[in-house]
Amino acid sequence: LALAPYAVLCSLPFYAGLLALLYRSRRQPFGAHFVFAMHLHAAWYAVLLIGQLPGWAFTTFAVLWANAYPLLALKRVYAGAWWATVLRATLLALLHLVLMVLGMAVLGLVGALG
Repeated sequence: LALAPYAVLCSLPFYAGLLALLYRSRRQPFGAHFVFAMHLHAAWYAVLLIGQLPGWAFTTFAVLWANAYPLLALKRVYAGAWWATVLRATLLALLHLVLMVLGMAVLGLVGALG
């Protein structure tokens, strides 16, 4: 678990690569996708902090906002139709989950061997 923050940091270029793959028709440079990936992750970390505050209202807000904000951000940045944005956001979330599971598995191996 001590290496988990490094896994998240190392996953940013891969997340940006997923964005570039899903939005390849936009023909934006990789750096633009990388900056947007950093923005989304920073927003998620802010929401995680808010979710740690005591009270169910903060937790409810954090869960709702953590799911709604990426859709709104993808819609604004990439200017696609809503149905396409929802479809791409769902695929992005699933691929990101696979990426994080693989990253944690690699960290588990590194931790077991080290």
